[in-house]
Amino acid sequence: MIINQTNLNDALGILIKNDTFYTRLTTDFPEILADLTTFKTNPNCTCRGRVVKYFSDRLNENPNLLDQYVENPQDLQNQLTVIQNQRIQNNYAGKVFTVDKGEEAWKTFSNTLAGKMYRAFSIVDNGENLTVYLL
Repeated sequence: MIINQTNLNDALGILIKNDTFYTRLTTDFPEILADLTTFKTNPNCTCRGRVVKYFSDRLNENPNLLDQYVENPQDLQNQLTVIQNQRIQNNYAGKVFTVDKGEEAWKTFSNTLAGKMYRAFSIVDNGENLTVYLL
């Protein structure tokens, strides 16, 4: 199994850019043609969830369904690995930072958080500096 439930969302995002993959999918699954077309031109569209759910349901029935559409399995795996590594690097949940007090120090720190993932944070005032716990 090259494409499975775990990597389906990322794999579709990668493969939909390939015109051959896209054409074969639209031919074999005409019932979601409109969503596939929108997904290809706008990967952040609301239809992405419908496309992923559609193929997730199909993978439950046939786990190897989408493997036949992958032209270069090693290239796909490499791209999926890059995406996974980026997620790990951008996940700041559970990290602790020490920040000097002051508006400039806080601004500099907050700029480093752009694009990082965490749910909430807590701050402890240590007198001279702040300890920031990202959750």
